[in-house]
Amino acid sequence: MLREETQDLRELTNKLTKDFPQIETLYLFGSRRYRTGSTRSDIDILVKLTGDSHIRPVELRAFSSDHCRALDFFLAEGGKAVSCANESHVRANTFEELVTRLEAVCFWNKAAGLLEADIDWEIRLATGADFAPTSMTSLEPIGSGWARSFQAYLKEVEAGGLPIRPYLGRNVYEIGELIVTALGNAVVQSKHLNPRGKGWEIVLKTEYDFQNLFFVTVKPWLPGLGREEVAIHYDGQEKRADFNLFGNQIIVEFKHVTDVVTKAAVVKTLTGLKGFYANHANVRLLIFGILVNKDVELDAPKWESDYSFTEQPPQVWTRIFRNA
Repeated sequence: MLREETQDLRELTNKLTKDFPQIETLYLFGSRRYRTGSTRSDIDILVKLTGDSHIRPVELRAFSSDHCRALDFFLAEGGKAVSCANESHVRANTFEELVTRLEAVCFWNKAAGLLEADIDWEIRLATGADFAPTSMTSLEPIGSGWARSFQAYLKEVEAGGLPIRPYLGRNVYEIGELIVTALGNAVVQSKHLNPRGKGWEIVLKTEYDFQNLFFVTVKPWLPGLGREEVAIHYDGQEKRADFNLFGNQIIVEFKHVTDVVTKAAVVKTLTGLKGFYANHANVRLLIFGILVNKDVELDAPKWESDYSFTEQPPQVWTRIFRNA
């Protein structure tokens, strides 16, 4: 289980614009803008400068190195934006078309400062991770050498039984992080459906409601998601796993803590996870999601630490989700 840190995009923006007064506007795009990235995802920022001013890419790379290694700045010149990290680029006819193409969100401009933008200002990052910069392609052909390398990489990922359409990560642990993040967002956003809708309501009253939320969240982009297909052993018993993925490389189990009685029962089950190692060498990752009602007293960080095992495969991740 990776350790995490939090970066405040407001503070980073204030430092950046103070160091580089040539900046006119800043836009967020990519996985962080869509809230689909894992804690290993970089932070893609489109930078527009004032007038004929200039910033050397190496200066922005140095800023990233000093303040937040996940930052990936794309310097815009007209309708073309070039990454300061790897010189990949994307092109449109005008800057405005470029913003539209990237579906970028403006979160700072020189006149008003920080804006009321629909983005995550507090950004969670994996501590010590290597943040691979985004590789963008323009309307121009990309180099054949890069294309062959990328295709070989995709074949390697696919040979491991992992998806490439969509591409979610190079191993089950990166994909696991994405799944956990997506589920956490689904729990939070399930309370914010459009009130004018009359035919759909999400109320998490039972463990099976939690399972169904996971199913409708994940199944559309991972059609191979299986349900109750695999027998697993823990707590001295055999049961059917709630969900499995990628030829059983990932198993996902759910529990619901509603009161002190169910809390004690879940503790007993989690203790039994230690036996999971001996019985399931073919499984690489077990994600144990626990939905906890808001009025139940529970130390989430302690539970996640005490009942997650990452020293040897299969890894076991215990994650707590609060039922608002």
